[in-house]
Amino acid sequence: MGKEGINHAPLSDLFTMLLFAWFVQHTDQILNTFSGCLLEKPQKRSGAPDLVVYLGEDYPKWQQGESRYINLDKWRVPNLVGEISDTTLSTDLDEKKHLYADLGIREYWVIDVQAKRVFAFQLQEN
Repeated sequence: MGKEGINHAPLSDLFTMLLFAWFVQHTDQILNTFSGCLLEKPQKRSGAPDLVVYLGEDYPKWQQGESRYINLDKWRVPNLVGEISDTTLSTDLDEKKHLYADLGIREYWVIDVQAKRVFAFQLQEN
């Protein structure tokens, strides 16, 4: 069972709905989301962002006998991951930002529930 609170859940749902609403208007784009799904580089690092977004047709698909996690040694990294920060802002802006960068994820958003703001980070070359 998750540790997210009453402020976290509706905002997470709203964020996903807003993404889908945008993509309904842009039918040339393919969107797949995996909320709370574990991303892992086996034997290295793993994380479970609140939102995982893949754009395009090349997105993880589970097959019988495989782990139910997203293995980043097998699948490409997501285009975007996000965290909804109600009580975890310092962790999300520090530890998780470095974790997702180490996993090679190029874009990371943190939604600060308390201050009603969004932090967006892009992993740069070098």
